[in-house]
Amino acid sequence: MLAVRGFGDGDPVVALHGFTSTGTQFSSLKIPGRTIVAPDLPGHGDSSTVSTDADATVAAIAELLETCGSGTPLVGYSQGARLALSVAVTTRSRPACLILMSGTAGIQNPEERELRHAADIALGDEITSMGVERFIDRWINSGLTDTSSLSIPEREADREQRLANTAEGLAAAIRGYGQGALAPVWWGLATLDMPVLILTGERDQKYTAIGVELAAGIGTTAEHLVIHAAGHNLLAERPQAVSAIVSGFLDGNC
Repeated sequence: MLAVRGFGDGDPVVALHGFTSTGTQFSSLKIPGRTIVAPDLPGHGDSSTVSTDADATVAAIAELLETCGSGTPLVGYSQGARLALSVAVTTRSRPACLILMSGTAGIQNPEERELRHAADIALGDEITSMGVERFIDRWINSGLTDTSSLSIPEREADREQRLANTAEGLAAAIRGYGQGALAPVWWGLATLDMPVLILTGERDQKYTAIGVELAAGIGTTAEHLVIHAAGHNLLAERPQAVSAIVSGFLDGNC
């Protein structure tokens, strides 16, 4: 069973965090009249010993969604967006609406996915070798996951919530349901008949291009918005803007 964190008061919204974070990542998502139900995903935070098998992870999220009741929206950021799409496409636990932040439907090419899986396994070995603190410091100082655009207090808070993880848990997560392990679901996008909001950052060219592809694959029920002056980590960089957009979308659709 997944450990769950809750923020706010009102009808539930299930929110799935990114790799190396915990449910605390959504503490800055302020939606009036809604409770953010944010599990620590397998291998993370207080769910560090929960099975990280890809199918079991999707099933655990689907179970949480069912527990929250019909009509519950599902939000996912990055890793969480991939999992949210997998739940919506492959299980009977379809959310009332779907919000995808900086996400993808997976790696379609089998050879590329196999190479990525090998890289993820190697990364897991690195994490356990380095220890969680050294790895997190590397993670937040390079590439898409760089947090240098945040203020010093914001950076420290972001780092602190990531340090609630263990090296062993993060290694198990990247091996079990990283992009190399989790099956892509591009094939099922057209089956999504609920309202879908896709959010990407203006500075995140890679995932903004993917967002365009996602919206095209889903069709008329999808809307893609690009957040000004934001990169990959939308919620940390532009919490008020993201909260306002998400709140308005939920009020208008579910």
